[in-house]
Amino acid sequence: MALGFMSDSKSYRQPDRVIPSNVDFIPQAILQRDIEQVAKALDVGIENGWDDLDNFKEVTFVSDFGSVPVAIRHYAGHPTGTTTIYLPFQINDIDLITRIIAFIVERLHFTAEDVYWQRTDDPEL
Repeated sequence: MALGFMSDSKSYRQPDRVIPSNVDFIPQAILQRDIEQVAKALDVGIENGWDDLDNFKEVTFVSDFGSVPVAIRHYAGHPTGTTTIYLPFQINDIDLITRIIAFIVERLHFTAEDVYWQRTDDPEL
């Protein structure tokens, strides 16, 4: 899948915790929060990118929960005011995914009500 990025001037990465470009991310939860709220909660910049699906805005970070790489994106074609949490493809245990999502939501100072959908709601999807 082709992937590209354009960073804004506020973009933030910890040098020792950069996410490798070959991480294959899978959607694991949808938040009822826009990308600007996510970026503000993390105090990071928003990157503009694109892939074979569409253009997107995203924030990326390495979670304190087991050093898991995380991407939170809003694709241009998705509903306004929503973002999707993506975790690496290799993380496929539903209980672990649920714990990571809960950790991220808490870290963002959001609530469980902000989670519109998560993998545990439909594990076969």
